[in-house]
Amino acid sequence: MIVMKFGGTSIGSSDQIKKTVNIIKSKLSEDPIIVLSAVGGVTDLLLKSFSLAINKGVIDYSEVKEKHLLILKDLKLPLNLLDNEFLDFEKNLDILKNIKKDNLEILDNLLSFGEKCSVKILSSYLTLFGIKSRYYYSYDLGMLTNSNFGSAEILSETYELLEKSISLLNKNYLSVITGYIGQNKEGKITTLGRGGSDYSASIIAAAINAKRIEIWTDVDGVMTTNPKIVKNAKKISEISFEEASELATFGGKILHPKTILPAINKNIPVCVLNSFNPEYKGTIVTKNNNKKELTAISYKQNVSLIKIKSTRMLYAHGFLMRLFKVFDDNNISIDLISTSEVSVSLTFNDFNNLNEVISKISEFGKVDLFENKSIISIIGQKLKYESGFVSKITGILAKEQVNIDMISYGASEINICFVVDDADLEKAVLVLHKELFEI
Repeated sequence: MIVMKFGGTSIGSSDQIKKTVNIIKSKLSEDPIIVLSAVGGVTDLLLKSFSLAINKGVIDYSEVKEKHLLILKDLKLPLNLLDNEFLDFEKNLDILKNIKKDNLEILDNLLSFGEKCSVKILSSYLTLFGIKSRYYYSYDLGMLTNSNFGSAEILSETYELLEKSISLLNKNYLSVITGYIGQNKEGKITTLGRGGSDYSASIIAAAINAKRIEIWTDVDGVMTTNPKIVKNAKKISEISFEEASELATFGGKILHPKTILPAINKNIPVCVLNSFNPEYKGTIVTKNNNKKELTAISYKQNVSLIKIKSTRMLYAHGFLMRLFKVFDDNNISIDLISTSEVSVSLTFNDFNNLNEVISKISEFGKVDLFENKSIISIIGQKLKYESGFVSKITGILAKEQVNIDMISYGASEINICFVVDDADLEKAVLVLHKELFEI
């Protein structure tokens, strides 16, 4: 069995859905399970309807409805196919209109509408096309999560529940399953965060011991950097799980960071493929990559850098624990950290409760906040073997008058990160790619 996940652009129009069905047809001999995102652009439209309901007391989902009805019409599917979904969506908007405040629980329920509609459309069209199909909501098959609405984590029993449920499905029908969504133990719908459909596919693949995962998107696999910045960015044919994980964590947008974890545990290859260019072999992510080369340059924008200085930190037991507790109490993840005997520098890009965080840290240290920063990450096995690489990077950037605020190296043998101004990001990425990948 294989798991094929199709992103929003792969099902973003009736024409693209037809192409996706042809891709699926070519893989039927491998007994695929299909995992879907919402139709391209729908999640943003759902958020727009959510905002209108709570901020203006207006119920308006006309754009969402029109987008789906156009696809139904073009595919010659019944125009009333999604009537129940539209009705349920309107009921949730009405609840929001009356309470007039953010409610992540209701928001997750609203956002699930996108995936519920996409699986129904694709499954119906597959059947019309001559491929017998049934659609399923992932939580009905065992996608069980905690109650962290908006970015839920799966529970350990999910794998066993999914394996049992999927093994009992009728093999005469192609299964089409929602990505992105789950359900807590109280039966309330949760979401796995933006990009979580990749995670869903990986969880399902791990549960059924799939031969591989195919992530179908709108690019020809993983690139050496963002081609929107560097026109000479190169395609990567193969990378390791470790490299892909670092790439995703520090801004690579092809794979959701969590996607890699279930695959690593089961040693399942992940193939990144282009539904607009299905003949191209894309990028394969495997357990090991022994090539002593650089793999990619990734980056994360809109990062904040905090520097904490405290003479009390000198030889002080528990200082770091106290510092990390402030971030933990406010559910903020730290990207990079660097320490000396009397100071700590760290970065993050989650700005919830930022003023409270600074206030708490100020109780035991002097805090300096620097905003509008970017993390640039250079990834590859070559870093294990080449001495003097840090000085090489600083030399390249110094020639371009790019100031480095912080360097993090050593936590991972295959990744070096440094922090620069957002304004210098593109210049830095361009020159680094030229010097490291094009010469």
